[in-house]
Amino acid sequence: MTEKVKLTQAQADEVKRIKDIDYAINIHPLNKRPDSPLRNLSVAAIARALYVGYEVELEYSVGDWIYRERDMVISKITKIDYGMNVSGSIFTDAYTGRLFKDEIRHATESEIVAEKGRRMNKKLDAILLDLSSEERIRLQGKLNCGDANELSNS
Repeated sequence: MTEKVKLTQAQADEVKRIKDIDYAINIHPLNKRPDSPLRNLSVAAIARALYVGYEVELEYSVGDWIYRERDMVISKITKIDYGMNVSGSIFTDAYTGRLFKDEIRHATESEIVAEKGRRMNKKLDAILLDLSSEERIRLQGKLNCGDANELSNS
């Protein structure tokens, strides 16, 4: 059985607008407009989308949290570069190189909460390491006292 084609949302919207399937398949190789979302699809892919069906790929945006299965790392997208790669190269705050859509997925809410907590603890640890012994003792005293007035008056 032939598999469904994976399309971006823009490509799927364009495929939905096609009224004459035969004409679209015949004209596509001759009329690849640079502004068309279908410009990078083969004739075979368009035919499969029209006759077999298609699935819309999840779109990623800068600021999205993603999970990479291979190394189980959660990171935040900082840049998406479409350049010569149609599907886009994804850059995050946890990797120095580029990632591709087929190796990542959106992180779940619980994964995002856990990652934000991990990052906050890492920042707090760095701050605590910078404190002098005297500052640590003073901070510990304030945290152990439980007196909200003493903490707010400092």
